Amino acid sequence: MKMLDELLTVMNKHQMVSVYSSEEDFYYTGYIQAVDDTGLLLSKQNYGGYNNGFVFFTDIVTFETDSIDTKRHEQMFKIRGIEPKKFEVPENDNLFETILKICFERKLFCNIYKSENDRNDVTGFISELNQNFICLSCIDKYGEYFGKCYISKSDIYILFIEGEDEQVRRLLYANA
Repeated sequence: MKMLDELLTVMNKHQMVSVYSSEEDFYYTGYIQAVDDTGLLLSKQNYGGYNNGFVFFTDIVTFETDSIDTKRHEQMFKIRGIEPKKFEVPENDNLFETILKICFERKLFCNIYKSENDRNDVTGFISELNQNFICLSCIDKYGEYFGKCYISKSDIYILFIEGEDEQVRRLLYANA
């Protein structure tokens, strides 16, 4: 059975999952919102048991369910009486393209890692969407616009959407 089939099973069972990308010292825990051959959209939970936006992975190496960590996260959701946030994604042929289009149309704030070892991530909102690249209007941690960054879609490694940091920047930017 392919990993995609397993991920679809986990999603349909509504199981908490921890997902590791190529850089195995980083993982994110939450519920799978959508998955296909282009990537996986996770409703992310922070360590305190609260919703923390979404993360889209273009590369998944391993994932786990029923671990001590995923059970802890599930328990925190139950204790707090929280439901995972939903990111409604219409079914089509390419989840990655759909996510980018939704982020563009809704001007959602994103944090983009451009390659698996790149620590020069950029945060802002997608102001242009092209067949081969996106243009991100970059917003710093103080909510100030500081230019545009053109990123090839093929270089996008991880896309964080409307998490705590992105929401703070959006609020500061809107009230500048």
